[in-house]
Amino acid sequence: AVVVARVDDAVKVIYDRDSTLAVIDTIKVRITDRAKAFKETEVIFYDVSGLREAQKDLNSIVENNLLAVTAPAHLYALVGATNVKAEFINNSKSDTYKIEIRRNKDNTLIADTFELAAGKSISTLTLLEAPEFGNTVSEIEADGMPIAARIPILKFGTGSPLATARTVSYTMERFTDYFSQNRPDAVLVLGDRYEIFAAGAAAALLEIPLAHISGGDVTAGAADDWFRHCLTKMASLHFPSCEVYARRLIRMGEDPAAVENVGGLGDENLRSLPLLSRAALAESIGFGLERPYALVTYHPETAGGASPAAQFDALCAALERCGLAAVFTKANADAGGADINARIDAVCAARPGQYVAFTSMGVLRYLSAMKYCAVVAGNSSSGVVETPSLGVPCVNVGDRQKGRLLSANIICCAADEASVYAALQKALSPAFAAQARQAKSPYNGGDTSGRIVRRLEAFVQSPSLGKPKLFYDGPVPGWEKEGSR
Repeated sequence: AVVVARVDDAVKVIYDRDSTLAVIDTIKVRITDRAKAFKETEVIFYDVSGLREAQKDLNSIVENNLLAVTAPAHLYALVGATNVKAEFINNSKSDTYKIEIRRNKDNTLIADTFELAAGKSISTLTLLEAPEFGNTVSEIEADGMPIAARIPILKFGTGSPLATARTVSYTMERFTDYFSQNRPDAVLVLGDRYEIFAAGAAAALLEIPLAHISGGDVTAGAADDWFRHCLTKMASLHFPSCEVYARRLIRMGEDPAAVENVGGLGDENLRSLPLLSRAALAESIGFGLERPYALVTYHPETAGGASPAAQFDALCAALERCGLAAVFTKANADAGGADINARIDAVCAARPGQYVAFTSMGVLRYLSAMKYCAVVAGNSSSGVVETPSLGVPCVNVGDRQKGRLLSANIICCAADEASVYAALQKALSPAFAAQARQAKSPYNGGDTSGRIVRRLEAFVQSPSLGKPKLFYDGPVPGWEKEGSR
């Protein structure tokens, strides 16, 4: 028999260790360690009381009421975790039951399906979604795009290089299984993350043609740099975001006929999305935007041995000295990201009304916040790639984006308090604000997404699809003009 629990979307609940509110005892125990370090602890919370109702229904039809699946009324996980603690016990003597936990609104699974043999139990579930990182798949669903599969990969957490290495291995395994059972004509990947590297490697090893968006960049301060270049060598079709990067791909041995500079998708979003008004944005995020504010995103530097927490503390100290309000978006799943996110929670709790944080704002709200901010600060690629189109000052901190093409609105600085403060002061000056407004984006490719789609259609219909590519040793267009750039 199949037991199906119906749940609503994940809800974040903040539990205060000093609160006198009644909290489920088991949750109090689970959050104790984190609460010792941070006054407020976020918990991802699913109501699965429907599972008990499902059990009652089955008991009424199963002979002798042998099914007795014991489960909690709630599933919960600390923000930053992918596994949730829950105990399921099958007390029947001979029957095996399959347990599915599905979301009410669309019937999608929110956790790995599992089977319970007679007399067996489990105590941990693996979520198929990662609400701690914003669950941005909801934006895809909102656009009406079908989700072919949900493949959980964060089984080992995100706290260390070892966790990242294990995640890459596990992700390759999961995508290998999926691609072997659902073989596509080609796979399109974007960017330079370790998750994408693993998915791309699985496709390449199964001899599925690969197309790659945003190759040819350089980011010396992140391991993403070599993930990106590895994807380049696995891919047979390339969509770099500017001419400099296109030429770099050709110097890496890629055939110029397979390299098309289409511009940046982020830049296209800025040119095509109707952004929110300042008032509508403030209402949407529940935060006043009357005073000048910084839009802040800081990810760990994963190359060079820097301390992400220390760098973020320096950025926060500089922001405080400037007296700005701040809208934070949280760090990614790199090692060290959880430490940064805990610090974001702490500084926002200490300055309510001045600082606010979001796991993910979504594209529309994020770009709208960028439009109205006094400065973008941190080390996200969006600061380098998207701010030039809006003419917004950007302070790029540290080495994570070192090597990317920079526009006139961007100030680079070291990741110490004095350097960040000096850069922020310059960025906030009227003279630099005027300079930023005149910045020209190198990432404007016109109809970027349309060009990608049209080229992909030709790619999958080409008679040469899937044939081995050759290393290109010919001339590089524009090389003489750009020199060794």
